[in-house]
Amino acid sequence: MTHASVQGTALAVPADLVRLSVGVEDLADLRADLLIGLAAAREASPVRVQRMASFL
Repeated sequence: MTHASVQGTALAVPADLVRLSVGVEDLADLRADLLIGLAAAREASPVRVQRMASFL
């Protein structure tokens, strides 16, 4: 089953979901990568991104 196959149903993945798939990596590297991604997304939705970044 893919995300596309359930689009438009109760099982659909929300558009604002942030999905992380990580392996065995250093926590500092993961945090840095997330902050870079959030900084890039800040232009699209400054308020939501700021709330997410505050948890890091």
